[in-house]
Amino acid sequence: MIADRIVVGSRIRTREGDVGPGHVIIADGRIVATGRDRRAPREYVGPRTEVHDAGGGSVIAGFHDHHTFFTSQLLENAGLDAAALSDDDVRALLAQPGEPVFIRGADDERMRRLARAFGSGEARGDVVVRGIDPQGLLLSSVASARLGNPDPSSNEDLAGLYAQLAREPDAVRSAFASAAQRMHRGGVTSVKDIAFDTHLGMLPQIDEMLREKALGLRYAFASQPVSARADLEAARGWVEGQAAAGHGGARFHGFKLMTDGSFDEGTADLRSPAGDLPDTLTFDADAVAAEATRILDAGFRLALNADGDAAVRACLQIFAGRRDPLPQGCSISDASLVDPEDATTIAALGLGVEYYTQILRYPGYDASTLGAWLHGSQRARLANLSVLVREGVDVASGSDFPLFEPSLPEALLSSAERILGDGPAEERRPSGEGVARDRVVSIWTDERGGFTGDRNRGALERGYAADVVIFDRDLLAVATEELVGATPSLVLAAGEVVHAR
Repeated sequence: MIADRIVVGSRIRTREGDVGPGHVIIADGRIVATGRDRRAPREYVGPRTEVHDAGGGSVIAGFHDHHTFFTSQLLENAGLDAAALSDDDVRALLAQPGEPVFIRGADDERMRRLARAFGSGEARGDVVVRGIDPQGLLLSSVASARLGNPDPSSNEDLAGLYAQLAREPDAVRSAFASAAQRMHRGGVTSVKDIAFDTHLGMLPQIDEMLREKALGLRYAFASQPVSARADLEAARGWVEGQAAAGHGGARFHGFKLMTDGSFDEGTADLRSPAGDLPDTLTFDADAVAAEATRILDAGFRLALNADGDAAVRACLQIFAGRRDPLPQGCSISDASLVDPEDATTIAALGLGVEYYTQILRYPGYDASTLGAWLHGSQRARLANLSVLVREGVDVASGSDFPLFEPSLPEALLSSAERILGDGPAEERRPSGEGVARDRVVSIWTDERGGFTGDRNRGALERGYAADVVIFDRDLLAVATEELVGATPSLVLAAGEVVHAR
């Protein structure tokens, strides 16, 4: 057999604990052979074989991001570009009743100029303007009557606007292609995306892009009910359709239910210094439990989003309250604060955790801000990946894109080295235990297929998908400071180049 591509290098990581010199032989989108000789066997080399020499840089299986929100990119690709419109153009749109209009990318000065026109009683158009600053949002009275007064920082609040923008086919294609490109720059070749309701009607276009190989990703999605209860009939249809069509398109992974917000925004449910749960949660636990029961009784996977330690405990009580076994693949999502006792419960229930491996690198996180948000024992439990690993919990890395751009080096700085994103060097290591770099890589590749359900990706082994990432340095051995700025120099998805630098 003649190879399409051959990757050689001195730091090829086939699986956790197995790193050294070698070669990877690729043909027809799969790995057909590997070896520990840096020189590939001649019988695989033909006139069209491309050889990629990684030198001493890390060669790793392609990454799986288990928490993305591609729909957010509609805000960057749909509607009208503010740069192509004058203020008079916008005022004219405001004055005329008609179809909803979305304008994107107005700078701060322009947002201030337009604010008076939007507040005018003469505005009869259904117009929304979003600023370059994501927190800037102007709605005409007509648009506000239709969409409410959404919080610009809440994707759930923006669901009505997303539904409007999802009706633009070209914008959908541009948005999802843009998101995929940003995934590839981080070495991601597989995602589980969050879909509002029934994916806002975008699934046919997403399927088409996947079958055209216009995304270059394995793409699964979880449905998050926003406008109505979980649509179980639609889910059954997706499962049946996938079984009939194979895996060429989008794969339905299960449902996700929201509970609390995030601790740094003051919207997470946190336990007291004594460990007590709050008297009142920010979410209706009984309503979430009832919806969870509907979903689980129907046999679908379920993720409960819980950021604070009190929300984690409440969600575990929901899962533990069932008499029937949980469907395989149920999980807790976010889980920024996990008590060791709750980690034991997570393991006992057979739940996984969808975890932000980059969380400590978030801009603005420093010793003083963490001290203001969390009490002492919570600061020790922040980003408590080590306790999940010790309990044997199946963990998958999620970026919550676009919250984070996926970056394994940044995940290593956060989860292995435990270095905060900001603040003086002597204050940038919060309490808590780091996880070995190689284990963090395993979490990113999902070697066991515990979250993707795909046993033929996540490792550089014969028969596996040819998803390969080459870094410009050895991530498992370089000094901590050399992790900063490390980037993939080449990314292959099913043997095709999707990113090269």
